[in-house]
Amino acid sequence: MTQPLVCTIRDQKRLQREFELLSADAFDPKQQAEELCERFQHAIRRYPADWTVESRRSSEHVWTFGKAQVRYRIVPDAEAVEILSVSTLDAGEQTR
Repeated sequence: MTQPLVCTIRDQKRLQREFELLSADAFDPKQQAEELCERFQHAIRRYPADWTVESRRSSEHVWTFGKAQVRYRIVPDAEAVEILSVSTLDAGEQTR
């Protein structure tokens, strides 16, 4: 049965700090980081989860928005998202 994934982000504060560092040159880095966190949370909520035994294995994904890129792992058994890395993309790598 497929349903929206409802997970918590492990170490939400770390994700916020990483986004603040990426947004250091923005007018309001804290506000920019909060917006990125909201967009990321919205994106992972849209991820459909097939709750079969086989699909309950951890899976790695990449989320990109603007210059921010987040590598993360979905851990269905723990109903959690683990952040693996947060990085910036070079201008040539950015997707629209």
